[in-house]
Amino acid sequence: MKSKKGLRFGASTLVSVISLLAFGAPAAFATPDTCTWTGATDDKFSTATNWNNCSSAAPVTGDNLVFDNTSLSTTNLLDDISSGSVVFGDITFEGTGTSAFDITPDTGISLATSGNITDTTTNGVDIDMPVTFSGATPTVSTASFMQFGDVSTPMTMATGANDITFSITGSAAGAEIDNYEVFTGTGSITFDNTGDNGTFVQYAASPAYTGSVHVTGGVIDLFATGTTSPDYFSGSAGITVDSGATVEFDNVTAATASVAEALTVAGVGSAQCTSLFTSATVHCGAVLGNLASGSNLTLAGPITMTADTQFNDNDTITITGALAGTGFKATNAVGKLVVSASSNSSGTPNGTYNATGNLQGGGGSGNGSGGSGSGSSSTTSAPGTPDTGLGAIVGKPFGVLAITAAAAGSMLIAAKQLKFVKN
Repeated sequence: MKSKKGLRFGASTLVSVISLLAFGAPAAFATPDTCTWTGATDDKFSTATNWNNCSSAAPVTGDNLVFDNTSLSTTNLLDDISSGSVVFGDITFEGTGTSAFDITPDTGISLATSGNITDTTTNGVDIDMPVTFSGATPTVSTASFMQFGDVSTPMTMATGANDITFSITGSAAGAEIDNYEVFTGTGSITFDNTGDNGTFVQYAASPAYTGSVHVTGGVIDLFATGTTSPDYFSGSAGITVDSGATVEFDNVTAATASVAEALTVAGVGSAQCTSLFTSATVHCGAVLGNLASGSNLTLAGPITMTADTQFNDNDTITITGALAGTGFKATNAVGKLVVSASSNSSGTPNGTYNATGNLQGGGGSGNGSGGSGSGSSSTTSAPGTPDTGLGAIVGKPFGVLAITAAAAGSMLIAAKQLKFVKN
């Protein structure tokens, strides 16, 4: 038996050798390096002696990059090798130094990564170049501050069909990601600001982005300048705001703005607005208007409430799109809320509401159904438990009339039966 096994092994080995001679040996796949920047020679990515643990060469496709500012003499770096043909893996910024990283590109260079971009420094990083993400689920995170692009040069952040997450992990107030680049892609974008301290500011309108936007924590500040019809994510599949998070429509130079994004919203929003509002207890609202003084933000797209929802602005927010969310209430903790929905299946009738949740009366603005008012204020139910029972009926004048008439009739019948009414 041993001799037969030996013969079989010898035969298979001979076949393998013949195959290798005939077809060639399979190519060896190199393990990606984790290249650590030292900056020993100059500021260029292409200089091999600027890197440790990088196979005595400059980084190539698949290599992970680490930048540690603890002992660097300069953190101003020049990327002169990234392009469509060089795609890095994970990119990490770390260290205890006091200088922020500033990465600028050589002419025509963009940054491509198949992994994550992570910043754990206390001073942050500025990536002043277009970025392409090719990983299926990349994450971009910072503990302090991160900026993409700049205000003077249009750039693109390409996410393709991938689902990307932006996360602010630092607990300090003021942690922020500023993006001056235009999003393109069809996947999803999630903004997950841990601990409710972070803000993601999107400075570049991205109407060509067709994926979905999801805010799970903190604030996403959609910023525009000088336009009354900003294209924040107008081509997207919609913006979803979870309870405790906020989408802010921001424009410091225009007093009025109308936005068409579809919104799915819930809750009172982030707790970051103590400096914006006079009361330290007022949250931002799931939707926050922060326009120029005397502002009037109009929400013209469809809105779906999945719980009672606050729409806050120091001045006025007007809802003109379809408002859905059976039994759930649209409220405001500051300013004025005008509900003039094209269709309304929510627990808040069309009307004008002040900051206490009361329907404003007089002047034809407030009987709760969009008709003429009586001059006195009627109170809506406080936010919290959805009003789907008797409260939903008595909140409308015809409901009150019907209930009153029914009650009177019942009393008259009872009185006749007891002979308390003489014929």
